[in-house]
Amino acid sequence: MPQNDRPEEQSTFEQQHFSDKTKFELRDKDFVHTIEEKGNIRETIFDYAMLPFETTQQMERNVMVLNFGLLFCGFAIWKIGEAVLADTFWFGLLAYFIMPVGCLLWWWLAAARYTVFSCDAGMVYVLHDTQYEQIMTQLTSRRKKQLIEWLWQVNPETNLEHEVGKYEWLFEQGVLTRLEKDERMLATKQTYAEMHPVVEPEIRH
Repeated sequence: MPQNDRPEEQSTFEQQHFSDKTKFELRDKDFVHTIEEKGNIRETIFDYAMLPFETTQQMERNVMVLNFGLLFCGFAIWKIGEAVLADTFWFGLLAYFIMPVGCLLWWWLAAARYTVFSCDAGMVYVLHDTQYEQIMTQLTSRRKKQLIEWLWQVNPETNLEHEVGKYEWLFEQGVLTRLEKDERMLATKQTYAEMHPVVEPEIRH
């Protein structure tokens, strides 16, 4: 079995964007993912091997700030339009746009970006902050370790094609190197040959 760097038995990471919080409790065989959003707390347990290899990116922005910005922008346009119609416009009125522009800039720059794993048990959100790389490294290394633990041994209850195919899949996902895949596929074929020897037909004279 390939030797992998064994991660710590348990690690905890906490992430926060405004009032939204996520927490990862990484255990030996699984991890607990907790999401706290608008006072609601959801806690889900995931096996590392169940994390898909394909992820999506999701942006979260503060809708309340956007609404305030649009409201102040409408107010500024109304005040300036009123001044133009009354022939009392002066450039100082443009200061009305300071507040809406500030809100819109805050709305844009304070956006949160998440990497999302879509699993059967639920969604796993990893915030792009200073801990992002460390969390992703832990999740992917533990997933690789668990996949190898689950799929490395030959299952005599399945056929040879299935067993060979799973090592090909592990290679395609970057879990095994080409050399490890080839060695394991050869060993699997030898194991099946020993389990199911070819019986030569008896020749009668």
